[in-house]
Amino acid sequence: MAKFPPGALFKMAQSTNPAVAQAAISDLIQSGSEALPALQKALREAAPQAQLLAIQILGAMGPVAKPAEADLRPLLQDPYLGQAAADALNRIAVGPIAE
Repeated sequence: MAKFPPGALFKMAQSTNPAVAQAAISDLIQSGSEALPALQKALREAAPQAQLLAIQILGAMGPVAKPAEADLRPLLQDPYLGQAAADALNRIAVGPIAE
């Protein structure tokens, strides 16, 4: 996939075309820290399905996504997103989730 800015890639990751979505997700993961601002914005502002996608991408990024910890932690209390946020935090390895 051609080089697109992270915000555009995140929109493409929500495509109903599986090939487009998967390519965009892969590019976001490979973009590493460059993609964090767009993903963090999605955590704060997007609809729940888009938030879930951002959470999953951040988890797949692993430790490079550690700066997103502050945006993920509040989602632990969300009945729809909480488990995914916990899983992402574990994959990012930011330390204990329960306080």
